[in-house]
Amino acid sequence: MHTIIIGNDKGGVAKDLCAEGLKIALLRAGLDHQLIEIESQKRLGHLYPDTHFVQAAAVGADEIYANPDTVFEPMDTLASLVRQAPISVVCLGANLTGGFLSWSETNGSRVFEDGSHLHFVCLLTMNRSALAAGLSNLYDFSAQYPAARRTAILNEFAAPFVDGDRNLAKRLREAQGDGNPIETIKLSRMAAPAWGYIQNLGALADVAQMPAQKLIDLGLPEGPAIRSMAMFEKWLENDLVGPLSTVLPDVAEPT
Repeated sequence: MHTIIIGNDKGGVAKDLCAEGLKIALLRAGLDHQLIEIESQKRLGHLYPDTHFVQAAAVGADEIYANPDTVFEPMDTLASLVRQAPISVVCLGANLTGGFLSWSETNGSRVFEDGSHLHFVCLLTMNRSALAAGLSNLYDFSAQYPAARRTAILNEFAAPFVDGDRNLAKRLREAQGDGNPIETIKLSRMAAPAWGYIQNLGALADVAQMPAQKLIDLGLPEGPAIRSMAMFEKWLENDLVGPLSTVLPDVAEPT
């Protein structure tokens, strides 16, 4: 049982995109897996109907006071679901990584033991709060699961990460804590002119099969539409699915 947790308590860092890329990589590798989405509303579930959707609505103070376990119910459901497939990819919504770690203080060792079959994939951007939240999540994860594998994905969609950034390297070393070294993957920005349209057309693997005419029919000029689809197909293969394939567990058996 291998579980890949995708998180960062800050929203808008491309956790859904990362989950999609991992799903495509798993499908291409022929590995038996399931996708689990813990969110306030379906996102991945609309793209992939076989996704296990676990609703995690905002819980008010009165509800927590009346039943403190309410905040942990989605994590209890997660604990049951991860036993149903050899590999589980779990996408946590905003503010839920901390909830998972809090749940782990009492329940984590029973489900995930020391974390040797657990992989935390944390999305980092140059946004100050997203970077701080992600680094904190990475550190706290090692405290709960010292044997877990951890990967920081440097998402350049907002702004590029400078190679050799000593400050970032220092902060990643500090976030390592007593756990295993933090691996890093850089997720390059998708620069196609029609990227805003492309990402709203459906599941990425399906979009890659669409002709440029689909964008032209939406009103985009022919030249940028053709270039955008060519750039997207190359980016999907080389800059998303390719790098994320390194996250897949080594010992899983293909179906």
